[in-house]
Amino acid sequence: MSSWKPYLEWLLADRGVKCAGIFGQDGATWGASDGFELTAPEVTNIVAGLRDKANLSAGVTAGGNKFLFVTRLPEGSLVARRGATSLLGILTTKAVIVLLTRDNYNPGSVDSHSAVAEKLIQLGF
Repeated sequence: MSSWKPYLEWLLADRGVKCAGIFGQDGATWGASDGFELTAPEVTNIVAGLRDKANLSAGVTAGGNKFLFVTRLPEGSLVARRGATSLLGILTTKAVIVLLTRDNYNPGSVDSHSAVAEKLIQLGF
């Protein structure tokens, strides 16, 4: 895939999304909105938590900020929270999509990550 920009734009078009990134499950950054930087260990920890919620007892870290695990949404997304901001993560075949919501935005109202994940799965990612 030559560019992740259209998928990032799709994620960011959701009015509840503040910033987003698409990462390889190995922690590599495939594409991210400006200023949204996660380290490889942060990404692989999120992946581990999506695979087994027992790995979420200590929460997750994104961009150096600690988020506490809240729940999983019906489509399999991880929801974690820090103050007024929620973190959502969802796995595809080879990637993980991670985003932060705007302050006080209901994470259950964000659906772009599910649609992008579905599309990437269809494309083999």
